[in-house]
Amino acid sequence: MPVKQSVPTWKSVDVDDPDALRQLEEKEELDAEVRIRNAVRELEKAGVIDSKGRRIRQNLSPDMSEDSGCEV
Repeated sequence: MPVKQSVPTWKSVDVDDPDALRQLEEKEELDAEVRIRNAVRELEKAGVIDSKGRRIRQNLSPDMSEDSGCEV
């Protein structure tokens, strides 16, 4: 019977174990990449940016302006 490996989380990882910490960091980086790609896809779909990431819509909502102070 195959052994099921647990997915490392910040709550479960032994931060003093370099291998365990490396596995968690790799997982976090992959998860971040997925979130970034999804965000870019949504911005392209909404017509905010083009395929090169340049802003094409100039009439952004106030919370999306550079000086809004809002953070994601």
